[in-house]
Amino acid sequence: MGLGYRNFFSAPVPIGGVFPAYLPTIPSLRSIPNRQISFSAYQRRFRSRLERLHSVMQGFCHPLRGKGYLSQGNRGPTHRGRMEYAYDFSTPIGTPVYAMRSGRVIGIQEQYADVGGTKIQAQKANFVWLEHTHGIGSAYTHLQRNFGKKISIRRNDWVKAGQLIGYSGNSGWSSAPHLHVEVHRIANQSFGQTLPFSISSGCGSEKPT
Repeated sequence: MGLGYRNFFSAPVPIGGVFPAYLPTIPSLRSIPNRQISFSAYQRRFRSRLERLHSVMQGFCHPLRGKGYLSQGNRGPTHRGRMEYAYDFSTPIGTPVYAMRSGRVIGIQEQYADVGGTKIQAQKANFVWLEHTHGIGSAYTHLQRNFGKKISIRRNDWVKAGQLIGYSGNSGWSSAPHLHVEVHRIANQSFGQTLPFSISSGCGSEKPT
């Protein structure tokens, strides 16, 4: 969304979490707490740190096609342990959400209301979960209730990078409407440890593997 979004929320910037919250720890990047900043500005500011992490994964599309603002980066107030390398984007309910990389849909949840809540509501976050190659997954959470009524997306569907997969909301552990995205290892059929990844402005062509 445009600059007007900065005035849309007078409340603190959104923070929140997603489930399941396992707590292994690995070295992580600094965060920019309590600020709204574009993702490109965030990456420029911390480029040297990103470059020192040789394992940073590349080739992920922007999940909002450049809309919204980064409200919580790596190791933000609630991005610790399993979620160290996640990102939160402040954006109004109903903003289209796109797949960051091609993959298979392995999980969908969409029945919970967009009323936000504290950590006790963590398991009531609507989401889309994608499986990529080499045991890597990506998750898109706090989505709008019943987003599946607006688009055709089902478990086991193959989606392309940049394809519409849902709409942002305010479900689960959330203080205001935003999108939480992460790339992680799939562990025991659950969200595993997050991995550092970089988001590009465009989407490269990919084929199913």
